[in-house]
Parts: sequence; structure tokens; C-alpha cells
Amino acid sequence: VARTGGDEFAVLITDFLLANQALAAAKALADGVTGPVSTGEAEHVVTVAGGVAAQAIAETARDPARAADVANRLLEQAAQAMVAAKRTARRDGR
Repeated sequence: VARTGGDEFAVLITDFLLANQALAAAKALADGVTGPVSTGEAEHVVTVAGGVAAQAIAETARDPARAADVANRLLEQAAQAMVAAKRTARRDGR
């Protein structure tokens, strides 16, 4: 887990063979942190909008010098997916 700025975080999850496994893991993570949080003085509702990006490890393994480029591309793709998820949530009233 890495904080990428403000209230945004990136989570690196490995060992997925199928995209639906990554999506299921992302949903489980979001479900785990979504909900009411009490600060003692007030209760706040935490919501999550997330994006998922995937990359075949074999591409990076063939050319380790590209690892940073691949990581940056994944973060950009995940950020784009997150923006789309936020738009959908606002449109749907979530």
C-alpha cells in the first residue's frame, strides 16, 4: 500500500491470473474500508472509489529496465479507472 497523494492510495496485488480475480480483490478491499467511522465526537461515512489496472508480469520480466515505465503506466491507468468510478458513483447517487 502506498499513499499517492491526498486521500488516494495504490495497492499492489500480485499472483492474479485472471482480471476478475483482481476485480474481486479490489471489491473486497473497498468493502473492508467502506462504512461508518466514529471519531468519538462524530460519526463519518467512509466511501471508496477505485480503479484497477493489470499488467502481465512476463512483459516486465523480459526487460527489467522497463519496470519503472510499466509501474508508471499502471498507476496512470488505475487513476483513469478511479476517475471513471467516481463519475459513475456521482451519477448514480452513491
